[in-house]
Amino acid sequence: MQKYWKVLSLAAVFWTTVTMSAYTPHETGTRRTSSGADAVEGYTCAANFVPLGSLIVYNGVTYHVQDRMHPSQSRHVDIFMESHAAALQFGRFQAQVQVITP
Repeated sequence: MQKYWKVLSLAAVFWTTVTMSAYTPHETGTRRTSSGADAVEGYTCAANFVPLGSLIVYNGVTYHVQDRMHPSQSRHVDIFMESHAAALQFGRFQAQVQVITP
């Protein structure tokens, strides 16, 4: 008799409103993230309200939560960018994002 195993995914998917901003190596002094990986533009973001490894979908782009922020930033998503000028132009604003947690 063969045994069959089913993989059960317990991911949570939800929409929420967050404050969006951007950060660069200029502010942090390094590309190293809390997860130990190097930050990559268009891939890495920082957020405290979900576990590391979660996904944040904003404006059609999926970002991977690889970094953390100051503990006072509870509902905030910080997108990693290489350019300080681009991060300043991105600004700070409220946005609807989709969150997928592992």
